Amino acid sequence: MKRIYLLLISIIIFLGFFCLSSNSYRAFAHAGSYGFAKIVSDGDSVKISLLIDSLSITEFPGVDINHDEIVDQDELKNAYGKVIRPYIEKGLIVKNNGRILPMIHVAQSVPQLAMIQIDLLFKDSAKIGTVSILYNLFFERSENKHTNVATFQSLDGKSFEYIFSKDKNLWTGTFGQAPGFFDTARQFIQLGLKHILTGYDHILFLLALLLVKMNFRSMVTIVTSFTFAHSITLILAAFDVVSPPSRFVEATIALTICYVAVENLFSKDHQHRWALTLAFGLVHGFGFAGVLQEIGLPKNHELTALLTFNLGVELGQLLIVVCIYPMLRKVENFHWWPKTVQLASILVGLAGTYWFVMRVFT
Repeated sequence: MKRIYLLLISIIIFLGFFCLSSNSYRAFAHAGSYGFAKIVSDGDSVKISLLIDSLSITEFPGVDINHDEIVDQDELKNAYGKVIRPYIEKGLIVKNNGRILPMIHVAQSVPQLAMIQIDLLFKDSAKIGTVSILYNLFFERSENKHTNVATFQSLDGKSFEYIFSKDKNLWTGTFGQAPGFFDTARQFIQLGLKHILTGYDHILFLLALLLVKMNFRSMVTIVTSFTFAHSITLILAAFDVVSPPSRFVEATIALTICYVAVENLFSKDHQHRWALTLAFGLVHGFGFAGVLQEIGLPKNHELTALLTFNLGVELGQLLIVVCIYPMLRKVENFHWWPKTVQLASILVGLAGTYWFVMRVFT
């Protein structure tokens, strides 16, 4: 009877969440607004190709005419001149040796279902020297959480990355030489750290794993298994050895959350949880690799970028565990804790189910 009571409470909470789903799902994705850019210098010009997630564009008035939260080619064409173009021109400024360069809009397209591409050209009468790029796009529309991972092509044929964010919205430099080891390492550690700390599905998976009572040794074994597994698939996916479709990966990650939640409810033997985490960690590794597949690894520091990105993910994961584990162990001996685990597991399972449906059917 008590379990039914808990289930009813959870369903009521979930239904409230579901009724707000159109807004909450947009807010969730919106808070994680992201983009990519490819930036090349060619003599007297700078070429920038922006790749922006569709949700960041659909929120402009008059863009998403059919309200399906996806921007198609016709919608992009109709809204670009009136809405998007003025916004891009106001928020993206390129200077060459201190002079502002005029922006030429070359092309706009929808290369992927969830992304739009905007090709821009900035031309000068003189040779490109010291370039400044001020990026002030989508921050105010994402609670300042938007990031754009820009890949610069240097004149020596190498590539390097710079991550534009609210606090780091200005890049100044030349295209003559790619950054060294330490600059690359710092950039990719930050990228990996931010990736997991804004990856709410990965965080919920870890939380579900740690909810059940376990000793310190079991926790270390579980975290180590997860780390080992997702590191393998992260490396394989980053080098395109194995590259399953992202929709399949994201939907399967949601199912791993559901499975752990159900196991928390109906199983009292968690000795095998390290093996479960090892298997599911392989799936999560493909999810972590998604951002690296989008931007590509810098040719001059491929291994450095991959290892430091993974290090950033591990640091973020360690931070989560250090915050959650002691707190859970403090309260697990209270008489109300078993019921709390049940309620939390039901909510986690419902969240996983919701994400699975959204990722399969939208």
